[in-house]
Amino acid sequence: MEGEVGVESEAGKGSCFWFTARLGIERLADTATATACAGWRVLVACANARTAAALRGMLVAAGCEVVVVADGVAALEALRSADAQPYRLCLFDAALPGLPGAAAAAALAGFESATRPRLVLLTQAGAESPPPCPEGALILEKPVTRTALLEAIARAPTAAATGETASAPAATAARASLAGARVLLVEDHEMNRDVMLALLAEYDLSVDVATDGAAAVERGREGDYALVLMDMQMPLMGGLEATRLIRGMPGKATLPIVAMTANALPGDRERCLDAGMDDYLAKPVNPQQLGTTLSRWLAPATAGATLASPAVEPPPPGATRTGLEGMPGLNVESGLRFASGRVALYVALVRKFAEFHRDYPQRIGAAIAAGDSREGAVLAHQLKGAAAQVGAQEVQLLALALEKALNEQRSRVEIDALYTSMVAELEYLLRILDQRVPAH
Repeated sequence: MEGEVGVESEAGKGSCFWFTARLGIERLADTATATACAGWRVLVACANARTAAALRGMLVAAGCEVVVVADGVAALEALRSADAQPYRLCLFDAALPGLPGAAAAAALAGFESATRPRLVLLTQAGAESPPPCPEGALILEKPVTRTALLEAIARAPTAAATGETASAPAATAARASLAGARVLLVEDHEMNRDVMLALLAEYDLSVDVATDGAAAVERGREGDYALVLMDMQMPLMGGLEATRLIRGMPGKATLPIVAMTANALPGDRERCLDAGMDDYLAKPVNPQQLGTTLSRWLAPATAGATLASPAVEPPPPGATRTGLEGMPGLNVESGLRFASGRVALYVALVRKFAEFHRDYPQRIGAAIAAGDSREGAVLAHQLKGAAAQVGAQEVQLLALALEKALNEQRSRVEIDALYTSMVAELEYLLRILDQRVPAH
């Protein structure tokens, strides 16, 4: 535990036994699920305002965008009007007025498999005659805890789990329909660019790159693109301003522009849409969600087909795939998922994470010392996104906390405490990575 133990004793006064130990931040079992569902649109349908508020708070803390309704009629209307931004999850009271559990499951069964949300039904614990669980749903007892909620999200059946995904020929045809489409990727962070280029390469697209908003505007003026993937926070010019300028160009009013951001906070989607964006991807980008988004905007006729990255065979029980399994501070399973299961890509990203962010403690510390909260927040934001990409979840959460404190201009004492904790976790992780993943 990298600690020390000792004793200090003085005759006639007594002894003081002491020890130090590196305990870090508790790794909650649901951290991976909370990260995986960040950016999801969730529909909560519950007539009890207090329960609805509690559920909303837990989901918002996990990075979800939440809509709350109080009855079945409103729930169905919200689902029908979702269109380009479908809900990923529905949390419905099993006794919801106008839409009891079985009726809710039947209503969702009418959705295409690619856009069908998961369904979790809330029931009262200890009920004498609990309602049966309809096919395609999961029962969760009230009162709901955060851990129970996130476990339910992970276990809730998906269309794929019920065998209703698109056929292989349909998926192949959908993928082939994207080949050659011109896409502009706007991303300032080299590590994030590498990930996106690797994922986009699977679809045989023609991809151009812009490294900031100003370059994106210039590219948009000169190029005839079928889709723009736009990062939100960039130097020189952010994604919102770049989008507004592109939208003002002749012939660009209907160009699909998809936002990419590591914030995944409620209200982000509205800001993106207000600026003229059409869709929204939370970072780290989920490969399956990327496929769905590409299909939606580049090949609308095949949008119901599954465009997930090719399946990767799971390793035998106990096998090591990356050489990093079991490493403290690194959730390899999460990182591999965001790397589309590609081991070589993931290991390269972990190596790049270590190389790129070794000086971030000094850079963020200098910004804080100079009173430049904005620069410090931008750097913390970059670190947060990169850490999430490789599964460094403790660093991710600490960087998120520091970014928020800097944006809110909290007291210097609080900022310094968060900074110290983040630096300790990052430097500990980098020391181990230096041993396990030597630089090329």
